[in-house]
Amino acid sequence: MPSISADAVDLLLESFDSKVKNVIDDIAPVKVSKMTGRQKSSWRKSTAVQSMKRQCRKAERMWRKTKLEIHYSIYKDSLHAFNVELAIARQKFFSNLINSNLNNTRTLFATVERLTNPPSQIPSEMLSDSKCNGFAFFSEKINNIRKVVSTSSSYAEVRQIRPQFQKEVTLSVFEAIDSKTLEEIVQHLKSSTCNLDTLPTSFFKSVFNCLEADLLEVVNTSLISGTFSNSLKTAVVKPLLEKNNLDSTILSSYRPISNLPFIGKIIEKVVFNQLNNYLNSNGYLDNFQSGFQPHHSTETALVKIINDIRLNSDSGKISVLVLLDLTAAFDTVDHNILLERLENWVGLSGMALNWFRSYFPPNTRRHLDVVFWAKSSRPVMDFF
Repeated sequence: MPSISADAVDLLLESFDSKVKNVIDDIAPVKVSKMTGRQKSSWRKSTAVQSMKRQCRKAERMWRKTKLEIHYSIYKDSLHAFNVELAIARQKFFSNLINSNLNNTRTLFATVERLTNPPSQIPSEMLSDSKCNGFAFFSEKINNIRKVVSTSSSYAEVRQIRPQFQKEVTLSVFEAIDSKTLEEIVQHLKSSTCNLDTLPTSFFKSVFNCLEADLLEVVNTSLISGTFSNSLKTAVVKPLLEKNNLDSTILSSYRPISNLPFIGKIIEKVVFNQLNNYLNSNGYLDNFQSGFQPHHSTETALVKIINDIRLNSDSGKISVLVLLDLTAAFDTVDHNILLERLENWVGLSGMALNWFRSYFPPNTRRHLDVVFWAKSSRPVMDFF
């Protein structure tokens, strides 16, 4: 198989974006228009609410024209009826939302949070160029944790720890996928859109057949060349207040939420599926791992622990439970140690290992460069 340049993925991505933008410019050229007001809530769009609103506006115009007491009384009655209908429509909307998501705890918690803690507005001064870089305040926290860890154990000591099993199978290359597999992955991914995307994700999915050939080439080139493009590592970061009672002028009060380009998520999902199948088929995962496993969750982990404690109790034994909470566990992962374990513990090599080296380069600690993106008035964070 001929070697593929590491720049091939970047060139293909540039070509893909250029083609999409050219088609959009031909079909739907950009037009600037001013929009006033906020987007209407879903319950305000119902036929009954819209009808009551029209009647209320009509009664108001009549009263302002005549200034008669009778027309003012009609206007007040219409306004009251409109507010009552609006409240009923809002109640029905959230009632239907809750009833249709009884088994979806994520949506239920988000709905309760939305009703009990309305989102707070971010002060405009917090989105200035001078403030955006400050949203990487947690990088100092990460560096402090790394210093403490490095004094207690060296990288050489960590390398000496080895699993007891011997590898018989290795993963040296990721397999190129076909159009059917790509379509299944795209359609099953969440439709969240990043402001860096050329197309909104929902529209991207609806016109997938037109983009399929170019997108398939981008994904397979990334897999075969062992390269993850740097352009896909840039995330738009939206700062959210952790609690509504926190001071909105203090950077540490915010929880930065990053949103990555959709094409990067597609490539990540392809790699995840192939790596996960490799780990499961060769027994490289712990039997009691509940995180990031299908049909497993914190609930299954708790059921296992409680069952073990009860069995020990029934046998007259004493149980000791030790809980470990790691601060900033994901952000403090050392790339060198992780790559070394992927190679020597799990058996990754060749282009498969090169892909992960490209995804998080070794010999560099995770750094965060925050810049201001004027188009969306939001900070953009470069992860590597």
